[in-house]
Amino acid sequence: MCKEDFFSGRLDYSPEPTPTSTCTPYSGGDTNDIATMEITGRPMTEKRMKALDASTLSGVKLTYENGAICPESGKQMKFSLNMYCNPDMAMDEYDFSLGALGHICEPHIDTVSKVACSRLSVSQLWEYISEYSEYFGVFLLIAGTLLVFAGRSLLKPAICFTGFLSTIAVSCLIFYSVYL
Repeated sequence: MCKEDFFSGRLDYSPEPTPTSTCTPYSGGDTNDIATMEITGRPMTEKRMKALDASTLSGVKLTYENGAICPESGKQMKFSLNMYCNPDMAMDEYDFSLGALGHICEPHIDTVSKVACSRLSVSQLWEYISEYSEYFGVFLLIAGTLLVFAGRSLLKPAICFTGFLSTIAVSCLIFYSVYL
């Protein structure tokens, strides 16, 4: 069957695939051909359409890019997977579109699940620092004033505290680089 190097594609067949069936790649074979972005929209899924649910959900869009050239538009083909978050669903419950939506050269599939909800937000640390920035500023002003007037006697504690803060900063950088 398809022996080409790509992440997303379409197998052209009629009525059943054979070893000579052609493949149409919607993406390239490099990880740089996968793009992500946050989205908000109304998913066109089976359960939501039956329930006439037109509410807006947020989620993540994976786009597989740099595929074959579309004969109609002359642009490269791409395929998108829209994963919307519904925190009210159970972990094993899901909803998906009945088929590929959109144009043949740029199809997409909508899914709704609790699994698509964000689990880890590293921005919480920065939100905390931003929320209490005035207190940190007052503390640093008082510490700076003390160091100006009693710097010689507070030199060892200041070096110890600076080492402590540097260790925390380096640990955060290592954590973010490993787990993100």
